[in-house]
Amino acid sequence: MTPLLSVENVSVEFARGVTAVDQASLTVGRGETVGLVGESGSGKTTIGRAVLGLVPIASGRIILDGTEIQNETVTGRLASRLQMVFQDPAGSLNPARTVGYSVAEPARAAGAGSAAAGRRARELLTSVGLPAEAAARYPREFSGGQRQRIAIARALAAAPELVICDEPTSSLDLSTQAQMLNLLTSLREARGLSFLFISHDLAVVRHMAERVVVLYRGMVMESGPAQLVSTRPLHPYSQALRASAPVADVAAQRQNRAERHKLIKVSSSLPATGPDGCPYAARCAFAAPVCASQRPQPVVAGSLEVACHRYDPTSGHPQQVDLTDTIGSCATAAHEGDREGRA
Repeated sequence: MTPLLSVENVSVEFARGVTAVDQASLTVGRGETVGLVGESGSGKTTIGRAVLGLVPIASGRIILDGTEIQNETVTGRLASRLQMVFQDPAGSLNPARTVGYSVAEPARAAGAGSAAAGRRARELLTSVGLPAEAAARYPREFSGGQRQRIAIARALAAAPELVICDEPTSSLDLSTQAQMLNLLTSLREARGLSFLFISHDLAVVRHMAERVVVLYRGMVMESGPAQLVSTRPLHPYSQALRASAPVADVAAQRQNRAERHKLIKVSSSLPATGPDGCPYAARCAFAAPVCASQRPQPVVAGSLEVACHRYDPTSGHPQQVDLTDTIGSCATAAHEGDREGRA
């Protein structure tokens, strides 16, 4: 089946030769939630904005339901199919306008009259758990979680097929985060929505998504089923993200911290990563010279796809050429973990 959204080898470059997205590819199916995860500066938001046409792409293709839309700003026909929920709801809502006016804006842009748009706004506010009377109030009168609900209601006003959620829970407390994730899940099921869910938190993405794409400095490191990527990832960067996720148990948190220290390490024996090397090489505790000089190509490893020189898909064992013994032992462990994850 043709994906609803395809991002194919997309690169985005900013001023002074800065590459924000480096030949990244991902797909989102109909009714599917795909998580895009990585630390700050990894290019997650840039990919979302590129899909919406808010930043131009240097190369690659963006395809919506079989039609190329790269560098096409989301207005008119595209606005009715693509919407975005931004990280900061306060910044995305006009403080001088009532909530009802802001939520009704997409309906008015689609040609609805004032009365019909107003009714639509009240219905949407009710659907996200707010009273219809909230339409007459201003954004400053609401909490952060309530404003995020308003932003979601506005995104739904155009009846889109795909909603890009850019860190929608990062500014919320844990209780409100859980409420927001449950709301998005129920809306997806009720409306048949697709989500591209952007986050730095692998645990949050695991709760929301069927599949996860791990991004580092604009390059896809690993992708696959959310359960497997979050519990038995193959790439050292994915493993570091998993170890960075906070947990309530003190002993488990201490163990995660120790694991993370083993995974992230600058090796003085390696040259600086060249433009064709793996962007993670300088931070990877298992990097070898080949990592600094050659771009790793994605390979299939069970149900995962990983871009890492340490994994050999043909034999399921570590590569021996130009790789250190440390990398070999790590690859063997990764292979065993993948095999257990598929069992």
